[in-house]
Amino acid sequence: MHSSGCSSPILARKGGKWTGGHLPLGYDLVDGCLVVNEEEAARVRQVFDWYMEGHSVHGIVAKCEDLQWRNKQWATKEGKMFGGHAQQRTHERQMEVRAPNAG
Repeated sequence: MHSSGCSSPILARKGGKWTGGHLPLGYDLVDGCLVVNEEEAARVRQVFDWYMEGHSVHGIVAKCEDLQWRNKQWATKEGKMFGGHAQQRTHERQMEVRAPNAG
């Protein structure tokens, strides 16, 4: 099921609109819908390639840090900035959810 106006493959519960929370790396929020951020998506694909090649999570984080890749940053309504850290927590979480079972 696809809501009109949203081209994101990740649909939220209310008419295809993003209902809130941290945006996934590789997506931006445009008019309430998730849209692919090509630069970030390429980074996510590269991280998974490294993982599937057998690199450790810590090794992948080191590569990301060397390339100065960071997680998304966001601001509260009051203007306080959060995020922009090294990508270890994001990659560990994504790999737990999406990595195929080894056995």
